[in-house]
Amino acid sequence: MKTIKTAAGLLTLKDGDQYFVSLQLRSILQDHRTQLIDNLVSSDLNRYIDYKFDRTANPVQLNRIKSQLMKLRQSGINMTRYDSILQSVIKYDFVQLGNASFFHEIDEIIRLSFKQTELFQFESSMMYH
Repeated sequence: MKTIKTAAGLLTLKDGDQYFVSLQLRSILQDHRTQLIDNLVSSDLNRYIDYKFDRTANPVQLNRIKSQLMKLRQSGINMTRYDSILQSVIKYDFVQLGNASFFHEIDEIIRLSFKQTELFQFESSMMYH
């Protein structure tokens, strides 16, 4: 048995080959990421953006970021991105699930959303000049 400590508590996985463990872990990672995104979106997302990126999102940007985060929330887990967690679970019987990998993915979404919004604003301004 493998035990994983998450924000939701202690969860167990049945031992097996790497593929079987990966399938079980995928569900745990999905639930954990969903919880992180829900907490971020329902709390003060703009405060997080200000803290992490040293900027404030305008209402259009904030809506776009929330929309992109909801898409991420609904998407499947890319196990390649979370391979280090999988390898830890395979190697050890007890793993505490941290948030760093999840927030790295969330931050990429926020960064990309800002870039897309800025590009759209730049293209729009160029059309009128």
